[in-house]
Amino acid sequence: MFAIITDLGRVEEREQRRLEVTAKDPEALLVRFLNEANFLFETEHFLFKRFVVEELDPNARLVAAGFGEPVDLPRHPVRMVVKAATYHMLEVKRYRGRWRVQVIFDI
Repeated sequence: MFAIITDLGRVEEREQRRLEVTAKDPEALLVRFLNEANFLFETEHFLFKRFVVEELDPNARLVAAGFGEPVDLPRHPVRMVVKAATYHMLEVKRYRGRWRVQVIFDI
């Protein structure tokens, strides 16, 4: 999602933010997580470059550490603003021991 917003090659991992979301199923959990990260971009102007999942219960809770830095417009020109992650054509599946997802963003 943040690769849509700006060039992640220019984002440094200067700060860490903890994100914690709950939901009733894996699809809702993913949408809430992405929208929470986007909320922090919109309200605190924070760009995430990388996430490390610390806890995952696909039917209840996701906790992750996000690494990035505040927006610096000369280094982080905004290419496109993401309004939200949507449920349209959303897929969350376990495949060969890994999670595979498809998400469409409202821009």
